[in-house]
Amino acid sequence: MRARKTGRVAVPGVTLVPAYETGVFLGVNAIENSVLLMNSPRCPFVRGLKVFVHNDLGSTVYRATGRHRVITTEWAGYEDVGGGEAAFLRRLREAAGRHPGHWLFAFQNISSLVTGFDLRGALRAGGGAGRVVPVPLDGPRLDEDWLGGYDAVLGGVLRRVVSRRGRPVDLLLAGNLFCRNEDDERANVDELRRLLEALGVRRPAILLSGGRLPVEPLRPRATIALPYTGARAEEALRRAGAAPVRVGLPVGIEGTAEWLRAIGRTLGREPAAEACIERELRELVPAVQWIAAEHLLGRRAAVVADPHLGRALVRFLDEMGLSVPGWFVTGRGPEPAGRRRGSRRREPAGRVFVEPTVEQFASFLEDDPVDLVIGGSSFKYLALDRGVPYVEIGFPSYLTHVLHPRPYLGFAGARCIVESLLNALLERDQRRNATEP
Repeated sequence: MRARKTGRVAVPGVTLVPAYETGVFLGVNAIENSVLLMNSPRCPFVRGLKVFVHNDLGSTVYRATGRHRVITTEWAGYEDVGGGEAAFLRRLREAAGRHPGHWLFAFQNISSLVTGFDLRGALRAGGGAGRVVPVPLDGPRLDEDWLGGYDAVLGGVLRRVVSRRGRPVDLLLAGNLFCRNEDDERANVDELRRLLEALGVRRPAILLSGGRLPVEPLRPRATIALPYTGARAEEALRRAGAAPVRVGLPVGIEGTAEWLRAIGRTLGREPAAEACIERELRELVPAVQWIAAEHLLGRRAAVVADPHLGRALVRFLDEMGLSVPGWFVTGRGPEPAGRRRGSRRREPAGRVFVEPTVEQFASFLEDDPVDLVIGGSSFKYLALDRGVPYVEIGFPSYLTHVLHPRPYLGFAGARCIVESLLNALLERDQRRNATEP
């Protein structure tokens, strides 16, 4: 008997949380003078298309000249037993010759890992490796996702850069998630610098921040850790004598004000922080308060984002008068111990779906309709299929690109987010009015 055809097929258990390897790709993509050497088949080179092309129009990892910055050893099936040391050493020498002075991050896939391949030993033994800055990366880790992979790259950089004997800098801001080389992420870095300059911080070191990363030891007088500073990065800082002060993400009005106050306390510059906040709010609040009252108040939104950006977005949406009945967490973070994949829990803002599945998101939209979705593009097609507008922000952003400065961090970012929410809701209302008889 034939099964009845339906318009949609439920696929239970399919989660779209990016893997550890994806975070490694993101970290390498954020450093222009870097190379990723993988002891692996060619498939990671192909998987990188999602990060280096679809997510980032400005990426320079893949190049028409063939001088790509992701290099694989073309691991063959028989090498799952025999190992690939010779191929790895050959590729290492080639990379050192083609990319002198670059950071060289060495990584391996699961086939290489289970054979016991000595990645660090091979890196030390590689001829010509002295022409690059070798950084071995742990993993791949099946118990960590893309946030862990990004932290592995960040930790490797910090181990090399932060030193008690380095050049003094006023402030090191670690753990910036630089998702792509487009003008949303570049503008985020500019906004962070602008706010820090208002506190009297000149030329802070922000990692990671795109562009070229000098191989220069730094000795920060103060270290601030954004939430994407994971365990590896924090350990690297502490070992170098730069114990960090942790702060939240500067997202929204209250979130950015708290961020400035925390840094002001750390640097002993509280009056400068308060003066900056007062000056910024004097300009920002009149511009957005009427929009919140007329267009945002009482609307319902779902958030699709990692634990750090998601928490900040939920707070800002609440600040603007929207309710958030569902938050879909696309990464592991500081969730309660014992939380299982796909599980839900109640929060004041609504339900939280940890490592959500496609089926959960589709069911949520049917059972608990919202006016819009904001966050990474993981579930965008499901929302658009149901006529729900989707504001892309953060990682991944496969279907929206930014070609002019448009941050989502800081006070400038708050203005941009409000603008995006307003336009998404207006377009949704226009479409509904146009289709109604």
